[in-house]
Amino acid sequence: MTPKRPLHLGILVLGTAMALSGGYFEAEGSAHCSSQLPSEHTPKPATDARADTAARTGQAKSTSDSPPPTRPFSSIATPVRDYPRVASSGRCSPLYKNGTRGNCIAGRACRGYGIRNDENEVLCMCYLTHGGCDAKSRCDDRAHACVADTIRKNSEE
Repeated sequence: MTPKRPLHLGILVLGTAMALSGGYFEAEGSAHCSSQLPSEHTPKPATDARADTAARTGQAKSTSDSPPPTRPFSSIATPVRDYPRVASSGRCSPLYKNGTRGNCIAGRACRGYGIRNDENEVLCMCYLTHGGCDAKSRCDDRAHACVADTIRKNSEE
């Protein structure tokens, strides 16, 4: 024997949903409102068959007849080698205004991180800035660049 509760609950939920929507479905799949007669329904407007086909296949439909303007790149990008990082050592790391610290690389304060180059030298660097950031900025891992060293207020305050 199967329990009758889940079946009754399903029928109740389905009936409630149909009552709240105010309509029912016919065998053809068209919905009718209970307040309108079938003769009061207006037919759907005719649509472009190509647009329907494009929408069904997941292709984007253009909203303009002219293509967007494109500009060539100003220069050719050259890849930069990602050197292995070196851990900070010592007590010379600079303190930033937001409360975080920089690194102490090769016995000097570094507003960035330490790397080991091909000649096995340990250098300070902040992404594309050799020598790290200047005294008024700090190396930011989100921006992948030197950013102004300021105290940033929380937008919720």
